[in-house]
Amino acid sequence: MWWTTLDMIESATIVSSLGTLAIALCSLYQTRRSVIDSFVPVLSIDEISIGSNELTVRIRNYGTGPALDVMMLLEVHHHVVTPDIFLDNHPISVLHVGTNEAKDVRLKPVSHEPTDWSTAMLHVKFECIRRRHRQATFCISSFLSETAGRG
Repeated sequence: MWWTTLDMIESATIVSSLGTLAIALCSLYQTRRSVIDSFVPVLSIDEISIGSNELTVRIRNYGTGPALDVMMLLEVHHHVVTPDIFLDNHPISVLHVGTNEAKDVRLKPVSHEPTDWSTAMLHVKFECIRRRHRQATFCISSFLSETAGRG
């Protein structure tokens, strides 16, 4: 079989079309990935107040994406405990904080012993849309005023 000029032009057109399609698909994938990567949650603790052996924490998301599966851990005297978390006086098992959203949550340590909050740390772990795990640690004493720290 001998190639004619018309066969070569048709073949080149098909190869060129397939190459253009491949470039378009790669570009679409990269654009979608960069858009999703631009949704990054930035969690901050705005306020911590102490009640009767519990903490009330105002957590806010200053980022551009939701913080998913937010988990809070208390470290007291080098022991890490998972506190019971309450939102609007209801116990919750999963906490999500949307973009520009603030939530006041109460943390109750499992033990009923008095807690020395001056040395306690609050560890906050969460995920972003891309299922990347992030975490931050906050020193509770830095949120307490001099009078609240003594009480």
